[in-house]
Amino acid sequence: MIRLSIPEAAATGDRVRLSGDDAHYLKTVMRVRPGDSFELLTPEGRLFRAEMGKADSVAVVEELAPPVPVPIHMTLYQALLKGDRMRDVIEKGTEVGISRFVPLVTARTVVREASSAKQQRWQTVAKEAAEQSRRREVPTVEPVRPWSRLDPAVGGSWWVLSPQGDPWMSLRSEIRDRALHVVVGPEGGLTDDEVAQLVDQGAKAVSLGPRIYRAENAGVWAALLVLSCS
Repeated sequence: MIRLSIPEAAATGDRVRLSGDDAHYLKTVMRVRPGDSFELLTPEGRLFRAEMGKADSVAVVEELAPPVPVPIHMTLYQALLKGDRMRDVIEKGTEVGISRFVPLVTARTVVREASSAKQQRWQTVAKEAAEQSRRREVPTVEPVRPWSRLDPAVGGSWWVLSPQGDPWMSLRSEIRDRALHVVVGPEGGLTDDEVAQLVDQGAKAVSLGPRIYRAENAGVWAALLVLSCS
């Protein structure tokens, strides 16, 4: 069944007016007609069966299975990448289960900023990838954050990916409060000073194994390894 996520809460019996983009997607792209059913997902992870009405409104008919708690809430702090690679990170990261993306400026970052319009496009990518992969949670994409605003004192466990770090398997059981923050550098990697700074603040330097992964793949691979074992 087609799934559509909406930005507001809903309850059985409600009528929801769709945005122009969502109405276009359902009626023009997916050929949904009045009376047809589809799934409606709210920001709280509640899933409903809805029926298409006339114009751009839908009727919320019934709630389906209740939300399933996320075993590990993973935030990926990804250094800004060139070209469309950030889009790829967000799309694939959403598919494997990352809950939050924070674009990051580091010492070796070539791209130093991203417009609000680009951030909104990245959020749309996350929304569409969540719908395609049938997730019950649409990840958030936050504004670009400078390195100085990283704070490993925030709850949960912090990993900074480094080829010289400890094996990830040895630290998997130590994840605190079901929250994991993973920091990944740009194409040129993080500097030794950046890694050392985070470790001094309580993060763990973590290796994903003997291979070196491309910047756009490392965080996704880390999520796949950790979340598939949860």
